[in-house]
Amino acid sequence: MSNNFDNSSSRQQRGNIRTVHDISTTSNLFSSVIMSVVEGRGKAKGEIGLAYIDLNSPILHLVQFRDNCSFDSLKMKCHVCQPVQIIYPNTLTQNNMMMSSLVESFPDTNFCPFDRRFFNEKRGLEFVKTLCYKDYTGIDIELESKYYCLSACSALLQYVYLEKKVFTVQYAV
Repeated sequence: MSNNFDNSSSRQQRGNIRTVHDISTTSNLFSSVIMSVVEGRGKAKGEIGLAYIDLNSPILHLVQFRDNCSFDSLKMKCHVCQPVQIIYPNTLTQNNMMMSSLVESFPDTNFCPFDRRFFNEKRGLEFVKTLCYKDYTGIDIELESKYYCLSACSALLQYVYLEKKVFTVQYAV
């Protein structure tokens, strides 16, 4: 898969100067976090859905929130998680503000477009119900209106399965 967003220009502009950002992302080399991100469209513009998983632990994180036009909350979440890879719908264009902001802020992260059809909230909810511990019986009620994080979840889990060949078992997350 190719990266639609060019990371090279931000690297070239910095030259040999080492920044605080460079030092803080060295932990990224040891990270195994993969993140999926999707943004609402139309009236839901600014609504962000995230799903991320550390491939070394059985914890799936789902987050949905409204962000500002500079995507400060999203960037902070990415800074904390230090994902090595961020997947996004392949229908996003180069002039998408969210993706441009992420690429500029995280030049060492691999950005990977993934087929839009995998960003499906119904399939995401099915995944959560199947993978979630039996103790969480009301999880579907909590997540029923979180379309964007469920869409991101669906794409993330399918990406991890199809591209990384990581399999999950029932009631394991």
